Amino acid sequence: MKSRFASLTLALVLGSSFGFMGCQGPSTAPAATKAELGPAPTTPVATISIPGGMPNSEVKSVVVESFIRRRWDILDDGDQMVKAQLIHRGYDATLTATWNDSTIQITSDSYRINKAGEPTERAEPEGWIANLEKDINVRLETAAYID
Repeated sequence: MKSRFASLTLALVLGSSFGFMGCQGPSTAPAATKAELGPAPTTPVATISIPGGMPNSEVKSVVVESFIRRRWDILDDGDQMVKAQLIHRGYDATLTATWNDSTIQITSDSYRINKAGEPTERAEPEGWIANLEKDINVRLETAAYID
């Protein structure tokens, strides 16, 4: 019985040491200022096609709804732009969606943060971005089908 307990304890300790036990929390790396980490990248992290003939107001509605349903805070919005932020699970992520008649492009200004909420390194929350991309695609297809 003692050896099973020892094996389980060892597995838990090793698993948690190597990050195998669930989601990553805040980074333990030393803090830096956002300025020290450099300017925000300008390369899109996602590009989404817009169905032909969809009005700008409908595209904006789809983008805003997708962010809000994933619990992002809308920081700013304009005619063809929405900027949103989510601070959660060791990330401070700010995504900006811009669009024209044919595509939506999402850029990211995101960081890993320490327990004090200070940025430690640039990092993209790839799963969050993929979920938003999927949500926007589904809502665009639904809106195009209904119209």
